[in-house]
Amino acid sequence: MDAGPTLPLKRARRDPSTAVCLLNCDEKDPGAKLTSPQHLVSWETLLNAATIRKCIPVLDLAKDLPAGEIPPIRYHRRCRSLFTMKRDLDAIVKKETTKEESAADIFSRQPRRKSVSTGRVYDATCIFCLKVKYLKGQNTRERLVQRRELRADQTVRDAALRKKDTRILALLDRELVAAEAHYHRTCYRFYTKEDHELSQGGRQDIGDPETKYANALEQAEIELFSYIQNDFILNPDIIPMTHLTSKLATSLLAHTIIEVKPLTKKCLRRKLEQEFGETLRFVNGTNGKLLVYPASLKTDQLAKEHFSMREEYNIVSSQEKDNVLTKAASQLRKIVRAQEISKEWPPDTEIKNCCVPEPVKGFFCTLLTVDIGNNSNSERVERLANSFGQDLVYNSTNGREKPPKQVLLPFAVKSWTGNVELIQTLNRLGHGVSYSKLEEIDTALSLQKLSCGEDTPRPSDIHPGVFTTLAWDNIDRLEETLSGGGTSHRVNGIAVQRKLIGPLPDRRTPIVEKSKKGSITSETDTIKLYIAGKRGGPQLIFTTEHDTTAAVNSATLKNIAWVLACLSDANSQDVSSWTGFIIKIRDNIVVVQDTISHLPTVNAPATELSTVNEVLNQSLKIMESVELSEIVCVFDQALYAKALEIVWKHQ
Repeated sequence: MDAGPTLPLKRARRDPSTAVCLLNCDEKDPGAKLTSPQHLVSWETLLNAATIRKCIPVLDLAKDLPAGEIPPIRYHRRCRSLFTMKRDLDAIVKKETTKEESAADIFSRQPRRKSVSTGRVYDATCIFCLKVKYLKGQNTRERLVQRRELRADQTVRDAALRKKDTRILALLDRELVAAEAHYHRTCYRFYTKEDHELSQGGRQDIGDPETKYANALEQAEIELFSYIQNDFILNPDIIPMTHLTSKLATSLLAHTIIEVKPLTKKCLRRKLEQEFGETLRFVNGTNGKLLVYPASLKTDQLAKEHFSMREEYNIVSSQEKDNVLTKAASQLRKIVRAQEISKEWPPDTEIKNCCVPEPVKGFFCTLLTVDIGNNSNSERVERLANSFGQDLVYNSTNGREKPPKQVLLPFAVKSWTGNVELIQTLNRLGHGVSYSKLEEIDTALSLQKLSCGEDTPRPSDIHPGVFTTLAWDNIDRLEETLSGGGTSHRVNGIAVQRKLIGPLPDRRTPIVEKSKKGSITSETDTIKLYIAGKRGGPQLIFTTEHDTTAAVNSATLKNIAWVLACLSDANSQDVSSWTGFIIKIRDNIVVVQDTISHLPTVNAPATELSTVNEVLNQSLKIMESVELSEIVCVFDQALYAKALEIVWKHQ
């Protein structure tokens, strides 16, 4: 008997209110037609997508729907295509699965480091490091050694008592031989090494700075690990990584190591992770700081602290913000105006004598970094805080107090551009003194130099008794003229001295009466005419030979080492260039910036012998002023030739 025709699936009666797209409609064409599922498979596909996306309208339609029936749902074809896209559905399922696994890991995650069994026999794991260890520079595991000597118990006990290691002391309640304890030889040797071994031949070449640093670092790390194990983990808290770094630096200072190498700070996290594994956890804070907390820190404790801090924040933020800001501004103004106005004339332009009060400087540092109580700000933050503070002091006192910035910045603008309007603009914005006040300060400085009573005024930061080098060169100011002539020619000089460390003798500067003068009248001394006469020749010069064999051999060996390193692996080359190599091997040489001061200019062309003769005479006067028997003068080739001609004539 033939089967009858297949009956179509039953459809629920269509409600006129359903004549809208229920699939998160994204159709922009108002004339797009609505459609509905044509068979049961189409409806099941749509229902599966709605379950994953948690689409409430579709799920409500399917809630009381009989089996095998299609609901009166309407949608656009484009909306259905986007709604049932397999790629998006897989991404949603994967995201939900990841969230569930992360929530489960919070409570089920176990530390990576194993614990030694407390049964009759200890597990075959190193009792010191509790992990698998590889030989240095190899992929081979270090073999575990079983304890077979009774004297080892006392050795380990002494080391544990010295380190205050409660975990090892708990294991020593039983004899290590009877419990068949295992360990790595390197771990045992490192753990039982006593302090006196490091200072009495425990290492070779103990006088070597690198060896001394390595020994001190080893002991400092032991002390840091002991603090973490016996204090930090037992009293869990969240601390910045800099706290542990400062403790390591303090321990190194106790072992006569003043400066901590940057590589030591950089590798500290890796060493902590190797030592404690999952017991310590690291997370980056919102302000870029690395935070450390033990795994024993309870989630409930964090929730309580967060709730209490949020309540405190709500209480503080509920206060009137405008009132707080007004009080802060008023307090800062009182602090600034309570200072005594400096009566020194001309104003002091030393940055170290900056007149910014500490509360004002701290306010701007906090404003820039949002780090309350931090005393070690970066150089950029200190510079900006000083700049803003000087602006505040200058404008709060209506220009009566003149900080260094308000004097030096207009001087620099005048020297670079000579633009008066630019200086006046800076003055109106509160960043510098006015142009007229700048001229008064410049005049006072000139009068102060002229009143020193010296033929050639010596710069204030050039000290007597220190080896000095003078450098002279022509610096012409070629003004634009119709004929090209009549331009300014002059010779400038600088004095270079090694910077002195420690207290320096005060150099008294003459007192200049404050006035409104913006210029001075001074008689310009004419340069004495120098007549060359008969030209003289050089005398016989005796040279001194120095033995440079050791320096040449050392440089040759370094160059050979660099060449061999470059040729060792041509495919994956990580050796720096020759310049970088030389920088690396000489980076321990301390470079100290010299003191450079400008000398009075000689307003005459450098091509004349009279000008060169005046330069030599001023160099002799400066040599007498700094109380030296010899002084070095540096010239370019043109000036040097004329200077030698004058020197040869007077020999």
